[in-house]
Amino acid sequence: MLTALCLAGCSSSPGLAVNLAKPVAVERWPDLAATPVTPAVIADLRARPVAPANAAPAPTDSNYRLGSGDRVHIAVWGHPDLATGMSGNVPLPQLGANVSTVSAGAGNMAAAGVSVATVNGNAPDRAVDEDGTLYMPLAGKVRAAGKTLSELRDDLKAALKPYVHDPQVEVQITGYFSQKVFVAGQVRTPGAVPVTSVPLKVTDALAQTGGALQDSDLTAVRLTRGGETRVLDLDRLYYDGALADNVYLKDGDVLTIPDRQSQKVYVLGEVNAPKSYILRRGTVTLAEALADAGGPNSTASHTGQIYVLRLDRAQQPVVYQVDARQPQSLLLTHEFPVQAGDVIVVNPTAASRVSRIVNEFFPLLSETALVRSLTK
Repeated sequence: MLTALCLAGCSSSPGLAVNLAKPVAVERWPDLAATPVTPAVIADLRARPVAPANAAPAPTDSNYRLGSGDRVHIAVWGHPDLATGMSGNVPLPQLGANVSTVSAGAGNMAAAGVSVATVNGNAPDRAVDEDGTLYMPLAGKVRAAGKTLSELRDDLKAALKPYVHDPQVEVQITGYFSQKVFVAGQVRTPGAVPVTSVPLKVTDALAQTGGALQDSDLTAVRLTRGGETRVLDLDRLYYDGALADNVYLKDGDVLTIPDRQSQKVYVLGEVNAPKSYILRRGTVTLAEALADAGGPNSTASHTGQIYVLRLDRAQQPVVYQVDARQPQSLLLTHEFPVQAGDVIVVNPTAASRVSRIVNEFFPLLSETALVRSLTK
Protein backbone atom coordinates (compact mmCIF):
# COMPACT_ATOMS: atom_id res chain seq x y z
CA MET A 1 0.00 0.00 0.00
CA LEU A 2 2.85 2.33 0.82
CA THR A 3 4.39 1.69 -2.60
CA ALA A 4 1.07 2.40 -4.32
CA LEU A 5 0.64 5.67 -2.41
CA CYS A 6 4.18 6.75 -3.26
CA LEU A 7 3.66 6.01 -6.91
CA ALA A 8 0.36 7.89 -6.87
CA GLY A 9 2.08 10.92 -5.40
CA CYS A 10 4.83 10.56 -7.96
CA SER A 11 2.28 10.60 -10.76
CA SER A 12 1.17 14.07 -9.68
CA SER A 13 4.72 15.41 -9.56
CA PRO A 14 5.85 17.68 -12.38
CA GLY A 15 7.53 15.82 -15.22
CA LEU A 16 6.67 12.37 -13.89
CA ALA A 17 3.78 10.13 -14.85
CA VAL A 18 3.32 6.51 -13.84
CA ASN A 19 0.07 4.88 -14.92
CA LEU A 20 -0.70 2.12 -12.44
CA ALA A 21 -3.46 0.83 -14.71
CA LYS A 22 -0.78 -0.44 -17.12
CA PRO A 23 1.63 -3.23 -16.19
CA VAL A 24 5.27 -2.27 -15.98
CA ALA A 25 7.03 -3.31 -19.19
CA VAL A 26 9.80 -5.79 -18.44
CA GLU A 27 12.38 -6.62 -21.07
CA ARG A 28 12.48 -10.35 -21.64
CA TRP A 29 15.58 -12.05 -23.01
CA PRO A 30 13.70 -14.91 -24.67
CA ASP A 31 13.14 -12.44 -27.53
CA LEU A 32 16.79 -13.14 -28.42
CA ALA A 33 15.80 -16.56 -29.76
CA ALA A 34 17.96 -18.36 -27.22
CA THR A 35 18.64 -22.04 -27.72
CA PRO A 36 17.30 -24.11 -24.80
CA VAL A 37 20.00 -26.31 -23.31
CA THR A 38 19.13 -29.99 -23.70
CA PRO A 39 21.21 -33.17 -23.42
CA ALA A 40 21.52 -33.18 -27.22
CA VAL A 41 22.91 -29.62 -27.22
CA ILE A 42 25.42 -30.53 -24.52
CA ALA A 43 26.53 -33.63 -26.43
CA ASP A 44 27.11 -31.49 -29.51
CA LEU A 45 29.13 -28.92 -27.54
CA ARG A 46 31.29 -31.57 -25.92
CA ALA A 47 32.10 -33.16 -29.27
CA ARG A 48 34.81 -30.65 -30.05
CA PRO A 49 35.98 -30.76 -33.67
CA VAL A 50 39.20 -32.68 -34.20
CA ALA A 51 41.91 -30.98 -36.23
CA PRO A 52 43.11 -32.81 -39.33
CA ALA A 53 45.94 -35.23 -38.73
CA ASN A 54 49.46 -34.12 -39.54
CA ALA A 55 49.99 -34.91 -43.22
CA ALA A 56 53.80 -34.94 -43.04
CA PRO A 57 55.20 -38.42 -42.37
CA ALA A 58 57.43 -39.01 -39.41
CA PRO A 59 61.08 -38.42 -40.27
CA THR A 60 63.35 -41.43 -40.07
CA ASP A 61 67.03 -41.77 -39.16
CA SER A 62 68.08 -41.86 -42.79
CA ASN A 63 66.31 -38.57 -43.48
CA TYR A 64 68.42 -36.51 -41.07
CA ARG A 65 70.73 -34.24 -43.00
CA LEU A 66 73.95 -33.01 -41.47
CA GLY A 67 74.70 -29.34 -40.96
CA SER A 68 77.47 -27.10 -39.70
CA GLY A 69 78.28 -27.89 -36.07
CA ASP A 70 77.07 -31.49 -36.11
CA ARG A 71 79.61 -34.01 -34.85
CA VAL A 72 80.19 -37.44 -36.37
CA HIS A 73 82.38 -40.44 -35.65
CA ILE A 74 84.01 -42.11 -38.65
CA ALA A 75 85.56 -45.56 -38.52
CA VAL A 76 87.33 -47.43 -41.33
CA TRP A 77 87.45 -51.15 -40.56
CA GLY A 78 90.99 -52.50 -40.54
CA HIS A 79 92.48 -48.98 -40.49
CA PRO A 80 92.21 -47.54 -36.97
CA ASP A 81 94.70 -44.80 -37.86
CA LEU A 82 92.14 -43.26 -40.20
CA ALA A 83 89.64 -43.02 -37.39
CA THR A 84 91.87 -40.79 -35.30
CA GLY A 85 92.34 -37.05 -35.62
CA MET A 86 90.54 -34.08 -34.21
CA SER A 87 87.72 -31.89 -35.41
CA GLY A 88 88.56 -29.93 -38.49
CA ASN A 89 91.98 -30.51 -40.02
CA VAL A 90 94.17 -30.57 -36.91
CA PRO A 91 95.62 -34.10 -36.39
CA LEU A 92 96.39 -35.74 -33.06
CA PRO A 93 100.08 -35.93 -32.15
CA GLN A 94 100.30 -39.69 -32.77
CA LEU A 95 98.32 -41.33 -35.53
CA GLY A 96 97.08 -44.73 -34.55
CA ALA A 97 97.46 -44.10 -30.84
CA ASN A 98 94.72 -45.28 -28.59
CA VAL A 99 92.99 -42.16 -27.31
CA SER A 100 91.42 -42.39 -23.88
CA THR A 101 87.88 -41.28 -23.29
CA VAL A 102 87.79 -37.51 -22.95
CA SER A 103 84.72 -35.41 -22.28
CA ALA A 104 84.35 -32.13 -24.10
CA GLY A 105 85.73 -29.35 -21.95
CA ALA A 106 87.57 -31.72 -19.54
CA GLY A 107 91.03 -33.19 -19.14
CA ASN A 108 94.40 -31.97 -20.34
CA MET A 109 93.18 -31.37 -23.91
CA ALA A 110 90.40 -29.17 -22.61
CA ALA A 111 92.91 -27.27 -20.53
CA ALA A 112 94.80 -26.55 -23.74
CA GLY A 113 91.64 -25.13 -25.33
CA VAL A 114 90.86 -28.21 -27.44
CA SER A 115 87.31 -29.57 -27.54
CA VAL A 116 87.26 -33.31 -28.20
CA ALA A 117 84.56 -35.97 -27.82
CA THR A 118 85.24 -39.68 -28.04
CA VAL A 119 83.26 -42.71 -29.11
CA ASN A 120 83.88 -46.08 -27.44
CA GLY A 121 86.95 -44.58 -25.80
CA ASN A 122 89.25 -45.01 -28.80
CA ALA A 123 88.63 -42.23 -31.35
CA PRO A 124 87.44 -38.64 -31.19
CA ASP A 125 84.57 -37.47 -33.32
CA ARG A 126 84.72 -34.75 -35.97
CA ALA A 127 82.68 -31.59 -36.38
CA VAL A 128 81.23 -30.34 -39.61
CA ASP A 129 82.96 -27.02 -40.25
CA GLU A 130 81.22 -23.76 -41.04
CA ASP A 131 81.89 -24.28 -44.73
CA GLY A 132 79.96 -27.57 -44.55
CA THR A 133 82.97 -29.88 -44.87
CA LEU A 134 84.82 -32.20 -42.52
CA TYR A 135 88.42 -33.37 -42.68
CA MET A 136 89.60 -36.98 -42.74
CA PRO A 137 93.14 -38.27 -43.32
CA LEU A 138 93.74 -39.36 -46.93
CA ALA A 139 90.24 -38.34 -47.95
CA GLY A 140 90.92 -34.68 -47.17
CA LYS A 141 87.95 -32.31 -46.95
CA VAL A 142 84.65 -33.96 -47.75
CA ARG A 143 81.35 -32.18 -48.17
CA ALA A 144 79.03 -33.16 -45.30
CA ALA A 145 76.40 -30.44 -44.86
CA GLY A 146 73.08 -31.35 -46.41
CA LYS A 147 73.95 -35.03 -46.70
CA THR A 148 72.44 -38.02 -44.95
CA LEU A 149 74.69 -40.53 -43.20
CA SER A 150 74.31 -42.93 -46.12
CA GLU A 151 75.34 -40.26 -48.63
CA LEU A 152 78.33 -39.19 -46.53
CA ARG A 153 79.38 -42.81 -46.15
CA ASP A 154 79.36 -43.31 -49.91
CA ASP A 155 81.37 -40.11 -50.47
CA LEU A 156 83.98 -41.15 -47.92
CA LYS A 157 84.31 -44.58 -49.52
CA ALA A 158 84.86 -42.96 -52.90
CA ALA A 159 87.48 -40.57 -51.49
CA LEU A 160 89.40 -43.37 -49.72
CA LYS A 161 89.22 -45.90 -52.54
CA PRO A 162 92.47 -44.72 -54.22
CA TYR A 163 94.32 -45.33 -50.95
CA VAL A 164 92.45 -48.20 -49.26
CA HIS A 165 91.37 -51.43 -50.90
CA ASP A 166 87.60 -51.85 -50.60
CA PRO A 167 87.19 -49.39 -47.69
CA GLN A 168 84.47 -50.26 -45.20
CA VAL A 169 83.33 -46.99 -43.67
CA GLU A 170 80.98 -46.54 -40.73
CA VAL A 171 79.57 -43.10 -39.82
CA GLN A 172 77.66 -42.25 -36.65
CA ILE A 173 76.28 -38.93 -35.43
CA THR A 174 77.55 -38.08 -31.96
CA GLY A 175 76.27 -34.52 -31.61
CA TYR A 176 73.28 -32.67 -33.01
CA PHE A 177 73.93 -28.93 -33.14
CA SER A 178 72.87 -27.68 -36.58
CA GLN A 179 69.08 -28.07 -36.40
CA LYS A 180 66.92 -26.65 -33.65
CA VAL A 181 63.39 -25.74 -32.72
CA PHE A 182 62.69 -22.90 -30.33
CA VAL A 183 60.25 -23.16 -27.43
CA ALA A 184 59.10 -19.88 -25.86
CA GLY A 185 56.48 -18.75 -23.40
CA GLN A 186 55.11 -20.51 -20.35
CA VAL A 187 57.59 -23.39 -19.98
CA ARG A 188 60.15 -23.95 -17.23
CA THR A 189 63.27 -23.52 -19.36
CA PRO A 190 62.50 -21.75 -22.65
CA GLY A 191 65.14 -22.13 -25.32
CA ALA A 192 66.39 -24.18 -28.25
CA VAL A 193 65.76 -27.91 -28.53
CA PRO A 194 67.97 -29.89 -30.95
CA VAL A 195 66.39 -31.81 -33.78
CA THR A 196 67.97 -35.26 -33.95
CA SER A 197 67.52 -38.42 -35.94
CA VAL A 198 64.78 -39.38 -33.47
CA PRO A 199 61.46 -37.79 -34.57
CA LEU A 200 60.66 -34.79 -32.40
CA LYS A 201 57.03 -34.08 -31.52
CA VAL A 202 55.47 -31.14 -29.71
CA THR A 203 55.21 -33.08 -26.45
CA ASP A 204 58.87 -34.09 -26.74
CA ALA A 205 59.90 -30.44 -27.08
CA LEU A 206 57.80 -29.49 -24.04
CA ALA A 207 59.34 -32.29 -22.01
CA GLN A 208 62.87 -31.19 -22.94
CA THR A 209 62.11 -27.63 -21.79
CA GLY A 210 60.84 -28.75 -18.39
CA GLY A 211 57.14 -28.91 -19.22
CA ALA A 212 54.43 -26.26 -19.30
CA LEU A 213 53.86 -23.99 -16.31
CA GLN A 214 50.66 -24.05 -14.29
CA ASP A 215 49.35 -20.82 -15.84
CA SER A 216 50.03 -21.92 -19.41
CA ASP A 217 47.24 -22.00 -21.98
CA LEU A 218 47.62 -25.32 -23.79
CA THR A 219 44.44 -24.75 -25.80
CA ALA A 220 46.15 -22.11 -27.95
CA VAL A 221 49.74 -23.25 -28.48
CA ARG A 222 51.15 -21.52 -31.56
CA LEU A 223 53.43 -23.34 -33.99
CA THR A 224 55.16 -20.99 -36.45
CA ARG A 225 56.78 -22.60 -39.48
CA GLY A 226 57.93 -20.81 -42.62
CA GLY A 227 56.07 -17.62 -41.74
CA GLU A 228 52.76 -19.42 -41.13
CA THR A 229 51.23 -20.00 -37.71
CA ARG A 230 49.03 -22.90 -36.70
CA VAL A 231 47.15 -23.09 -33.39
CA LEU A 232 47.39 -26.39 -31.53
CA ASP A 233 45.02 -27.52 -28.76
CA LEU A 234 47.13 -29.71 -26.51
CA ASP A 235 44.39 -29.91 -23.89
CA ARG A 236 42.65 -32.34 -26.23
CA LEU A 237 45.78 -34.46 -26.10
CA TYR A 238 46.16 -34.46 -22.32
CA TYR A 239 42.47 -34.66 -21.40
CA ASP A 240 40.81 -36.36 -24.38
CA GLY A 241 43.67 -38.43 -25.82
CA ALA A 242 43.42 -36.70 -29.24
CA LEU A 243 46.79 -37.07 -31.00
CA ALA A 244 46.14 -34.91 -34.08
CA ASP A 245 47.82 -31.78 -32.66
CA ASN A 246 50.92 -33.62 -31.42
CA VAL A 247 52.70 -32.87 -34.69
CA TYR A 248 56.29 -33.51 -35.73
CA LEU A 249 58.61 -30.53 -35.49
CA LYS A 250 61.19 -29.40 -38.03
CA ASP A 251 64.32 -27.27 -38.02
CA GLY A 252 63.45 -23.61 -37.45
CA ASP A 253 60.01 -24.20 -35.92
CA VAL A 254 58.97 -21.83 -33.14
CA LEU A 255 56.63 -23.19 -30.49
CA THR A 256 54.97 -20.56 -28.29
CA ILE A 257 52.97 -21.43 -25.18
CA PRO A 258 50.87 -18.43 -24.04
CA ASP A 259 49.54 -17.73 -20.56
CA ARG A 260 45.89 -18.01 -19.54
CA GLN A 261 45.11 -14.29 -19.29
CA SER A 262 42.88 -14.52 -22.36
CA GLN A 263 40.99 -17.53 -20.96
CA LYS A 264 38.40 -15.50 -19.08
CA VAL A 265 34.70 -16.04 -18.45
CA TYR A 266 32.31 -13.34 -17.24
CA VAL A 267 29.48 -14.01 -14.78
CA LEU A 268 27.01 -11.11 -14.56
CA GLY A 269 23.47 -10.33 -13.49
CA GLU A 270 21.71 -11.63 -10.43
CA VAL A 271 24.55 -13.55 -8.80
CA ASN A 272 25.98 -12.89 -5.37
CA ALA A 273 29.47 -12.02 -6.64
CA PRO A 274 29.53 -10.86 -10.29
CA LYS A 275 33.03 -11.28 -11.59
CA SER A 276 35.36 -12.28 -14.38
CA TYR A 277 37.91 -14.97 -13.72
CA ILE A 278 40.47 -17.07 -15.56
CA LEU A 279 39.36 -20.56 -16.42
CA ARG A 280 41.40 -23.36 -14.97
CA ARG A 281 42.76 -26.09 -17.19
CA GLY A 282 40.42 -28.86 -18.20
CA THR A 283 36.65 -28.68 -18.57
CA VAL A 284 34.76 -26.05 -16.57
CA THR A 285 30.97 -26.40 -16.40
CA LEU A 286 28.26 -23.77 -16.07
CA ALA A 287 27.48 -24.99 -12.55
CA GLU A 288 31.10 -24.41 -11.50
CA ALA A 289 31.16 -20.93 -13.03
CA LEU A 290 27.96 -19.95 -11.23
CA ALA A 291 29.24 -21.42 -7.95
CA ASP A 292 32.50 -19.44 -8.26
CA ALA A 293 30.36 -16.29 -8.58
CA GLY A 294 28.50 -17.10 -5.38
CA GLY A 295 25.50 -18.66 -7.09
CA PRO A 296 22.24 -16.98 -8.16
CA ASN A 297 20.78 -14.38 -5.81
CA SER A 298 18.06 -16.18 -3.88
CA THR A 299 15.68 -13.19 -3.76
CA ALA A 300 16.23 -11.42 -7.09
CA SER A 301 17.33 -14.01 -9.65
CA HIS A 302 15.10 -15.64 -12.23
CA THR A 303 16.65 -19.11 -12.39
CA GLY A 304 14.51 -19.90 -15.38
CA GLN A 305 16.44 -17.29 -17.36
CA ILE A 306 20.12 -18.20 -17.13
CA TYR A 307 21.87 -17.30 -20.38
CA VAL A 308 25.24 -18.12 -21.87
CA LEU A 309 26.36 -15.77 -24.64
CA ARG A 310 29.28 -16.68 -26.91
CA LEU A 311 30.65 -16.20 -30.40
CA ASP A 312 30.68 -19.17 -32.76
CA ARG A 313 33.45 -19.95 -35.26
CA ALA A 314 31.97 -17.43 -37.68
CA GLN A 315 32.09 -14.75 -34.94
CA GLN A 316 28.30 -14.70 -34.77
CA PRO A 317 26.58 -14.40 -31.36
CA VAL A 318 24.92 -17.52 -30.00
CA VAL A 319 22.70 -17.52 -26.90
CA TYR A 320 21.94 -20.60 -24.81
CA GLN A 321 19.24 -20.59 -22.13
CA VAL A 322 19.09 -22.84 -19.09
CA ASP A 323 15.88 -23.17 -17.09
CA ALA A 324 17.22 -24.27 -13.72
CA ARG A 325 13.82 -24.27 -11.98
CA GLN A 326 13.43 -27.98 -12.68
CA PRO A 327 15.83 -30.54 -11.14
CA GLN A 328 16.46 -32.14 -14.53
CA SER A 329 17.43 -28.79 -16.06
CA LEU A 330 19.51 -27.88 -13.02
CA LEU A 331 21.57 -31.03 -13.54
CA LEU A 332 22.33 -29.89 -17.08
CA THR A 333 24.33 -26.94 -15.72
CA HIS A 334 26.80 -29.51 -14.40
CA GLU A 335 27.25 -30.86 -17.94
CA PHE A 336 27.25 -27.63 -19.96
CA PRO A 337 30.91 -26.80 -20.89
CA VAL A 338 31.97 -23.19 -20.49
CA GLN A 339 34.42 -21.68 -22.99
CA ALA A 340 36.80 -18.74 -22.78
CA GLY A 341 35.03 -15.49 -23.63
CA ASP A 342 31.60 -16.70 -22.51
CA VAL A 343 29.31 -14.16 -20.85
CA ILE A 344 26.97 -15.78 -18.31
CA VAL A 345 23.97 -13.68 -17.30
CA VAL A 346 21.34 -14.51 -14.68
CA ASN A 347 18.24 -12.38 -15.29
CA PRO A 348 16.31 -10.72 -12.45
CA THR A 349 12.71 -11.50 -11.68
CA ALA A 350 9.98 -9.09 -12.78
CA ALA A 351 9.27 -8.19 -9.15
CA SER A 352 12.88 -7.28 -8.48
CA ARG A 353 12.91 -5.04 -11.55
CA VAL A 354 9.79 -3.20 -10.37
CA SER A 355 11.34 -2.86 -6.93
CA ARG A 356 14.39 -1.20 -8.41
CA ILE A 357 12.20 1.23 -10.35
CA VAL A 358 10.41 2.17 -7.12
CA ASN A 359 13.71 2.57 -5.27
CA GLU A 360 14.91 4.93 -7.96
CA PHE A 361 11.78 7.08 -7.49
CA PHE A 362 12.01 7.41 -3.68
CA PRO A 363 14.70 10.13 -3.73
CA LEU A 364 12.62 12.10 -6.27
CA LEU A 365 9.52 11.80 -4.08
CA SER A 366 11.43 13.10 -1.08
CA GLU A 367 12.67 16.11 -3.04
CA THR A 368 9.13 16.83 -4.31
CA ALA A 369 7.71 16.74 -0.77
CA LEU A 370 10.43 19.12 0.42
CA VAL A 371 9.70 21.62 -2.36
CA ARG A 372 5.97 21.54 -1.58
CA SER A 373 6.57 22.15 2.13
CA LEU A 374 8.73 25.16 1.37
CA THR A 375 6.29 26.72 -1.07
CA LYS A 376 3.26 26.55 1.19
